[in-house]
Amino acid sequence: MNVSQQAKDSYMSFIVGGRYYAVCVVNVLEVVETSDISPLPGAPDYVEGIMNFRNEVLPVINTRKRLKITDLDNNNKPNKYSVVFETETSSGLKHFCALVDKVINVEEYTKNDIKIVDDLQNTAAAAPYIKGVITNKEKGFVYVILAEKIISPNDLETIKNIMGSENNQSEIATENNSENGGGFEFF
Repeated sequence: MNVSQQAKDSYMSFIVGGRYYAVCVVNVLEVVETSDISPLPGAPDYVEGIMNFRNEVLPVINTRKRLKITDLDNNNKPNKYSVVFETETSSGLKHFCALVDKVINVEEYTKNDIKIVDDLQNTAAAAPYIKGVITNKEKGFVYVILAEKIISPNDLETIKNIMGSENNQSEIATENNSENGGGFEFF
């Protein structure tokens, strides 16, 4: 089979901190402008908070913190977009948002286009989240991200527990306010 006959997969490319990244579009539900992120105290440091997406509360991942990215380009507007991901876990499909600076486009690549870098595991903090590297004429290196690695099942469980305890506290506060005649309610 020659190169032109190889199966191609579509990848959405985006920029974070002046670097190019790509993720398989199979995992991308939607790209939205970042809005109203509510903090989530007690969550892992790379969890920026939670946001509402189509009546579903999703954790929001700060991609810079998760991948330990330092800015190469100080002129960009950080975290302007949220990419909504869907990943398969042992407990079913899970959704989360990841903050990115800019979404570029969707391109097709073959498996041979994605080069595995042997030393990457020992040299890059982001290595556990990277499938490989694509060399692109215009962009240079494009790091291919594994969406399912961006947030771990343990972190999803932690976030679920935090949100559960916040809901319990909200219910108690609402009951106390009702008993005391107060009008303040937690959401």
